[in-house]
Amino acid sequence: MGDANPLLHHCMENILLNGSVNLNIDKDPRKCRAIFRELSGVLNKKLILDSVKSIVLPTNNFTSEEEDIILCIVFMKNVEVCTLCGGRRGSDGKAKQGGLQNLPRNFGSLTQITHLDLSFNIFTNMPECLFVLENLNTLNLDFNHIKTIPPEIHKLSNLEELYFRRNNLSSINVKISCLQCLKILNISSNQLNELPNVFHLMKSLRSLDFSNNRIGQLPENLFCSDSLDTIRAGHNYVETLPPGLCDSNVEIVDVRFNCIVELDDSVKSDNRVLLKGNLPKSNRNHDSSLDDIEVNDYDVPIYVMESDISSFSASSEGCYELPSGVRITIPKHFTCSCNEIYCNVSTYEDCNFSLQETDQLLSVVLHLMPNGLHFEKPIKISIPYTFSGFDDQKREIVIRVVSSDSKNYSEDLRSDIINHHEEPPSTMHGEVTALIAHFSKFAVVSRLVQNTIVVDKNSQKTLFSSVDPFTKLRFPEGCVTSDVNVTLQILSVNPMDVDNITASSNSYASNILSVDVKPSTEFKQPITVHLALPYLLMGKQFNKRELRLMKCMNDSEEWKDITENVDLVFSTVDVSFQVQSFSKFWLVWSNVCGVLRKVYRRIITYDVQFLAMQQKTLPSRIIAQCVRSDLMQGRINQLVEQGYRAGDCSTAVQKLMEGDQFKVKVIGDLQIKQYSAEDKRHIEERVLVKRFYSQYSPEKSDSCRFFVEPVKECLSENITGYISFYKIYDQSIQVDPSHDNSMLGEGCNNMSLLKKRPFIDKQPNIYDTSKHAGIERQNITDLELFHLDDVLVILQNVELPLQLSEEKQHVLFFGELGTGMFKESNLRYIASEIGVEWQEIGHYLGLRTDHMDRIRMDFPGQAREQIFQMLKKWAQMHMHEEDCMKQFTEALVDAGRTDLAEKVKHIYEEGSENFRKTIKRRKEITTPENF
Repeated sequence: MGDANPLLHHCMENILLNGSVNLNIDKDPRKCRAIFRELSGVLNKKLILDSVKSIVLPTNNFTSEEEDIILCIVFMKNVEVCTLCGGRRGSDGKAKQGGLQNLPRNFGSLTQITHLDLSFNIFTNMPECLFVLENLNTLNLDFNHIKTIPPEIHKLSNLEELYFRRNNLSSINVKISCLQCLKILNISSNQLNELPNVFHLMKSLRSLDFSNNRIGQLPENLFCSDSLDTIRAGHNYVETLPPGLCDSNVEIVDVRFNCIVELDDSVKSDNRVLLKGNLPKSNRNHDSSLDDIEVNDYDVPIYVMESDISSFSASSEGCYELPSGVRITIPKHFTCSCNEIYCNVSTYEDCNFSLQETDQLLSVVLHLMPNGLHFEKPIKISIPYTFSGFDDQKREIVIRVVSSDSKNYSEDLRSDIINHHEEPPSTMHGEVTALIAHFSKFAVVSRLVQNTIVVDKNSQKTLFSSVDPFTKLRFPEGCVTSDVNVTLQILSVNPMDVDNITASSNSYASNILSVDVKPSTEFKQPITVHLALPYLLMGKQFNKRELRLMKCMNDSEEWKDITENVDLVFSTVDVSFQVQSFSKFWLVWSNVCGVLRKVYRRIITYDVQFLAMQQKTLPSRIIAQCVRSDLMQGRINQLVEQGYRAGDCSTAVQKLMEGDQFKVKVIGDLQIKQYSAEDKRHIEERVLVKRFYSQYSPEKSDSCRFFVEPVKECLSENITGYISFYKIYDQSIQVDPSHDNSMLGEGCNNMSLLKKRPFIDKQPNIYDTSKHAGIERQNITDLELFHLDDVLVILQNVELPLQLSEEKQHVLFFGELGTGMFKESNLRYIASEIGVEWQEIGHYLGLRTDHMDRIRMDFPGQAREQIFQMLKKWAQMHMHEEDCMKQFTEALVDAGRTDLAEKVKHIYEEGSENFRKTIKRRKEITTPENF
């Protein structure tokens, strides 16, 4: 409890200033409640319990042993607003239930309560004590397990808003009609089969939402109401609309995804009625969300596929499991306009998936084709993911869909997360499941926690941040002409980063508030924004003129000081101001403004290092990789255990964003070893170009593996060179050469910043010869590559390979491992000895199934060529390894082809003997041209 005293002091200040106690802070919920228990004791001693008007307390992990904490509230007689809810997000990013399942009987003595929030708990019935709270104006029981709304509900005669979303409601008592002050009733996502025919009797009811239930018939007198203007009945089983719609005052009737197929033309043409997704009941799937599907339709046979590049019949129900762990489930009675479904899984290295600057990619990318194909009954996909919670941000995990065309459309799907285990605690492995209604690209993404609200013209709304409880948006009635979705995100700012960049301990910056409105709109009335103060300034005296309010449009990184353009109202915990359009907002101390972009860039980038290590027994073999800085030493230790040299093998710390591409080059007296033009193209395009993704552990992410050799002109005993690392930019980006790029940080520019500048610097990126004297960097003719850093490599006592003419090289080139053995003539001979079992041999050789699938697709009907290409693929990957011949022959033996293994050994031994004879004659050779 050592950290409780400052919080107690802070809470006391808030009580004296505004009567508020908010302990839904970034601490363990049990500790928050323990602080509240201690606080109530202090208030009792000081006889100021009646000063408390508002209480916010988390109930996650609440147990029966803590019931005395709820009793503490009972003595605060003047409480008007009480929030006892769960909803804290776990490490998987999902909101968790609280543990509150009952209230003490004397809770009803709090007669001043007007707003009560008990959401995200485990109530199975409405507590009896609620029915005596006669002044209750708003009651929120969302996300509980309540089964019925009892007749006693009529006692809450002053109730204006009632929320029962996501419960187990199966019935509603007709006494609900006695709530003559009720304006908003939300009973969506329950198990209701029918509704009482009483809503037209509720004279104040304006918004009624019973979507996502099992209702087959709407109340007969529903459209007789004089007050109702919004009815939401989507995702039910409604087949007909009751009479009276045309003459009613209702403004929106949402009956999407029901079973309405026959309507009068006057209703069909009525813009107030939303009818999308209606199908006959016999063909109707209840919902395209995970909680509302017909589960039995997805109880289908499981088929294990051999490749991540696969196809299957669109009419064949089943769960198709790919080698990558991705599962695609085609439900029963599925209909589709195409005959065959195609899928392809790309690794994180190979894909270019759309990410926001604060997102993290957690999985492979699943591409389902034909692109853009839509269907009524959804297909279920499950994608494995790995997540490391190493940054300071509060995140949630979703499946994102990105369009495969040039429209660059993306959407986050409602997803169900299954965790397999957590070990260590900061790392999670699991899978995310979602239902999809069209084909495109899909992947698991970690995004900043979002809080969303629908703002309509007929009611006041408040959107709270679950990450920063002091940050909120207040929307007045009539601020919009039609419904809009408002999403709020908080980007946390580490005070230490601000101090380090400003080189001052007197620097303050709040978290960054980002707001998105869809569809985009200009609000008719000002919206009040409450932005939390920097934590270190809360409850303290400070010079308010030192704080600056900064604004940045969501598609920009140009922060502008708008302090003089708005009226700032300060409280002990926040600053409020009014706006009519949204973007990103940030409160910073005046001395932070000069380096604001640099602070912001530090928040959205990652510390990385590059390594390049040589194999001890084969120094010409190099592994190069980009690794998060905090994982670098562990990765070096792993590679040392695998037989690589350590030493000075890593670069200084650099900055990269999620998904940034980088390229590896070799400079100095060394060059990358290449064996053909095709091999060179493959190495340049596929081996030496990689992407950085923060969530992948180094041992699982792809690395660059290649061989180096001296340049032909170099004959020194110790050959030195550098493995050089570059960041890749889009060549279409133009940079103003007169612009100061220092804000971009040490050694790395920011793509999104560069996009804003109108010119490009065509000058080459000149190598700093003072860093590595004597080494001349190859020219880089455009800014596609930006140099980051280098790692020195040395080949000691290198003997130049025997240079042979092209025609003789195939015969005698057996000196370096298996490169002579696996020449084309030998591979074609081996291919001629292999029959239909070639794929089995490929499996024993360790080739991935999708590689063999690709070979079959590239050479259809050409069995002999397919076998040769399979062997060639393996040779390109392994022929430079020390034990390549042992690997190859053992694989043949394991596949039952001992006869072929013996032939291969004979070919290799004969070739090696010829090579040794050639070496004996080497002293007589003056130049390679003598051959």
